[in-house]
Amino acid sequence: MKKSYFFLLALLLFACTNFNAYFNTFYNAKKFFREAQDIPLRNGRPTSSAITKYNEVIKKCGVILTDYKDSKYADDALLLMGKAFFYKGRGYMQAIEKFQELIKFYPQSEFVPEAHLYIARCNYNMNKKNESFSKLKNMLKVQDFEVIHPEVLLTLAEYYNNEDNEIQTEYYLKRIVDNFPKSVQFEKAYFKLGELYWDNEKYNLSLQTFQDLINSKVSNRTKLDARYYIALNNLELKNYDVALKESEKLLSDETDNSKQAKIELVKARSLANLHQTEEAEQLFLRIIEENKRSEVAAQAYFYLGEIYFDILHDYETAINYYNKVESQNRNSEFVEKAVSKSSVASQIIQYYQPDSSLDIETLVEQQFKLAEFYLQNLEQPDSALVVYDDIINHNRSVQIEIDSLQTKQDSLKNFIEDLKKDIVTESAEVTVLLDSSELKNIEDSLSTLPDSLFYITTEDTLAFAPDSIAISKTDSLNIKNVKSDSLQIQLEELEQKIERKKQELDIYNEICIPQASFLKIWIFDKIKQDSTKADSILTFLQTNYPKNKYTKLSQKLLKNENLELEENPELQEYERAIQYLEDEPQKTVELLEPIAQDSTHSHHHQALFSLGYIHYFELGDSTAARPYWEQILATENNIWQQHVSNYYDGEKFIRLQRLPLLQQYLEKAAADTVSTKQDSLSKAKSEAEKTFIGPQMNKPDSLYIPQKNSSEDE
Repeated sequence: MKKSYFFLLALLLFACTNFNAYFNTFYNAKKFFREAQDIPLRNGRPTSSAITKYNEVIKKCGVILTDYKDSKYADDALLLMGKAFFYKGRGYMQAIEKFQELIKFYPQSEFVPEAHLYIARCNYNMNKKNESFSKLKNMLKVQDFEVIHPEVLLTLAEYYNNEDNEIQTEYYLKRIVDNFPKSVQFEKAYFKLGELYWDNEKYNLSLQTFQDLINSKVSNRTKLDARYYIALNNLELKNYDVALKESEKLLSDETDNSKQAKIELVKARSLANLHQTEEAEQLFLRIIEENKRSEVAAQAYFYLGEIYFDILHDYETAINYYNKVESQNRNSEFVEKAVSKSSVASQIIQYYQPDSSLDIETLVEQQFKLAEFYLQNLEQPDSALVVYDDIINHNRSVQIEIDSLQTKQDSLKNFIEDLKKDIVTESAEVTVLLDSSELKNIEDSLSTLPDSLFYITTEDTLAFAPDSIAISKTDSLNIKNVKSDSLQIQLEELEQKIERKKQELDIYNEICIPQASFLKIWIFDKIKQDSTKADSILTFLQTNYPKNKYTKLSQKLLKNENLELEENPELQEYERAIQYLEDEPQKTVELLEPIAQDSTHSHHHQALFSLGYIHYFELGDSTAARPYWEQILATENNIWQQHVSNYYDGEKFIRLQRLPLLQQYLEKAAADTVSTKQDSLSKAKSEAEKTFIGPQMNKPDSLYIPQKNSSEDE
């Protein structure tokens, strides 16, 4: 009896231990899954830390399905393992396999509907979209799946939104809102419906949706987020007072500090539209200062540009702010808008503000930048061609303007000469009696010129009685002398304006038109592969600009020769320094220092970047690298900021295992034989250095030569 007792006790202890081991394994699997889900995605993908946790989930679920396959929790483990494969983003086939096993071996499981849902999601992510949509819609017809219908509807709405199908997205979101008000998905669907209307610029509908939402039984967090859209919709509907009031109240109620900046943007925009521009500008600048290199800062710079463009009509300052958008977030949707508005501002200055302090090269650069953005960022070569055509054709409007100004100049000269003759004639007379008809003749002769040419109008100087009046010879001469002096000043200003326009025309003829034509040839040759159009543009260049450097470059381009401009002493100085990099990096540092200290040197910023690069990657001295890269980040509008931001954010260095390009070569080296590995590694190092600090990154003479698979892209 005693023996039996101890046997039963041992068996019980073994069972408890076994159960605890199983329970702890599954508990830890769920814990790792929750932790992985809580890690924010990076560029829409799970981070390496999240993937590590998902792998732990898969491992522990595997233990359960191997050691405790007959457990009542086996279906839980299969579902959790399938989800881990799904959210890893790399194991959709494995995920489908686990979900199918759950359906096959545990058909009565409560998780079967969810398994079907995830199979549809896997198909969508594997680009089997028709299968996914079909499966999801069929699930809505299955009565046993009713418990999961709201989630299926929300998934359908999300996928149709991804496909830019507004009608279907709205339909499925409304089905949740109307038919499942007590579901977990109700709150999210209601909010997404308001966002859908907002995204499609249906601001009245969006406003009404969010107002209805905050009157529903939803969480306080959702109500706060809805109030933000209420303020934003009022802003778009031009209810600026309401938008300001809503945003100010929301700022006092919002508990999440990370959301304060975007609410302040609404407030600042409302102030600007209420013409409280100084207060708005100060708020925008504070937002930028507190949120450097962020999407919010990019938006703030854009809307600062809008103040000066739309409200103050100070187009030079507008261009300055537009140009800073990309420095804050190069992936911002506002970069395209800023580049476009900056180009428009430059054209307005050229046409309507010829006395602008911005030189013509700067103004034209904005248009070239717009074309470059179309070509490189948006991959829209046709749009780039339109911009280049506008640049090429602009010289015609400049010539027409010069002709018009010269016509005015000739008229003004003739009138001044006639006026001087009258003065000489009248000075010989003692007194003159002028009746109304004679005064009328003088007035008529003066009125033949446009009023814009006169500082003193005929009304000011000839406001005499309608009948007749006797005036002294002195008064008559004084009037005409004043008029003569005024017209002479305006003649000089007109001549200066004509001279500036001629200089502008020279720049277009000598630089802008040939450069734009060359870039058009590049597009037709490399992208469109239209040799006929490329050759016709070359003929145009050879006929009109036979000795221009861009004509020579075009000839080389179509012959597939290396594109090289004239010798550049500063480029040669930079290249001399770089040639010692591999064997004597310290000597390269010594030769680059004078270039980095000379802010007028064309390779000043490139030298600063290279010195930071060498100290950080070659010499392993981040302290020495920091001041060089901080100097680049502190300088507005230079192309090296975006390269620095890959490794240094202004406060700390971004730790990389290897440079991306270097990693590619090392992977190739790993596949080679042992004898060739060292050569591949050496090549990798050399190529990486050329990519990031080589002379090809320079844009000599402001020439932008597009290159497929350029080193910047790599």
